[in-house]
Amino acid sequence: MDKQCSLCQFDASKCYECLTGWYGKHCDEKCPKHCSTADCDQGTGKCLKCQNGYFGEFCNGKCDVACDTCSDNVSCDTCKKSLYGVFCNLAYPKECIDCARDGKCETCSAGYFGADCMCSIAECTNATNKKCFRCRNNMTWYSFQNGCCPCSEHCLQINNNEPTCNFNTGTCMHGCKNNYIGEKCIDKCSENCETGNFSACINGTTICQNGCKDGWYLPKCEFNCSLNFPHCDACEAYTDKDDKNPHVSCHKCQPGHYSDFYTSFCKPCENCIDDACDGSLGFCNKGCRDGWYAQRARYLCEYRCSSTCVDQSCDNIGGACLKGCHHGYYGQNCGLKCSNGCMNGTCNNTSGECALGCTTSTYGNYCNVSCSNSCGQGGCSDKTGVCFGEL
Repeated sequence: MDKQCSLCQFDASKCYECLTGWYGKHCDEKCPKHCSTADCDQGTGKCLKCQNGYFGEFCNGKCDVACDTCSDNVSCDTCKKSLYGVFCNLAYPKECIDCARDGKCETCSAGYFGADCMCSIAECTNATNKKCFRCRNNMTWYSFQNGCCPCSEHCLQINNNEPTCNFNTGTCMHGCKNNYIGEKCIDKCSENCETGNFSACINGTTICQNGCKDGWYLPKCEFNCSLNFPHCDACEAYTDKDDKNPHVSCHKCQPGHYSDFYTSFCKPCENCIDDACDGSLGFCNKGCRDGWYAQRARYLCEYRCSSTCVDQSCDNIGGACLKGCHHGYYGQNCGLKCSNGCMNGTCNNTSGECALGCTTSTYGNYCNVSCSNSCGQGGCSDKTGVCFGEL
């Protein structure tokens, strides 16, 4: 039995289960070193999941230094801790210890709170019963709970001797700068709104009245397709069944990529001729690259031709070896090992029958039956099993 095999066929010609960390028909190949677990697919060596920082079927691709997980070397699925942005190239602001991909603070650093963690307890100089009564700078900060929050930088300021917002509410005292709206002058009509024949935004809101310019989505046109989904040609916006909670996913990927169902990212076509796949499921349109095969037509080319195929060459569908097997192997996919009893380890590529006869102590078409002990060292006929001394 093969050394790394834990369960094999009765005649030890085929292994059904490998020890942890090994794969292949005879469990003689090590799983890739960057699989997230010691195990891998027993037939192909494909990792079930990669260690963070690596990608690909065999986890032999290295993600960009800013990515925690990725699908190729330019697209981050998730960022490393303390980084955010489409390309994970922006550092968390000091106010945040946990940030969403778009930079919105989800967990505030100690001493910070409120929307986007911009409010600070340290800015308050007089607090009683969790209520702040005075801020370090009463001109541009206002009271909120037991701390202070900054007035919007978009509040109009008449002169330097007056506060820009109300101390108790944060409402701008003298209105907003151009293009900003709301009591606190935080919101703005996006430059990505389509203008048309009317105002870009619905009166008093930041919702785009005439839709978005090409490549921008959601009611306020704040979502860019190509920036948020690298390798994407076109996105599509969706809402829940009650027309709420709009969100965006990639609808059409660039050539050579397909839209992954779980992440909506455009991932590269795997092992396809001319990198051509259907764009939605990754099925290869023109078949598999040399050395790879699919289980059936127009399907994922996720299987490697067996290393025991001559030149590792096999049929695109099913993986049958095209040029025969390496010495010592047989079968359609050259996955079966010739019997140890075959002379010189040689057998028929198709049937597995020993081509040059048997070693001294075995007999039968597959030389897998031992001669009787009574034959002694003289052996027996490889055809009948009769001891040579009795012929």
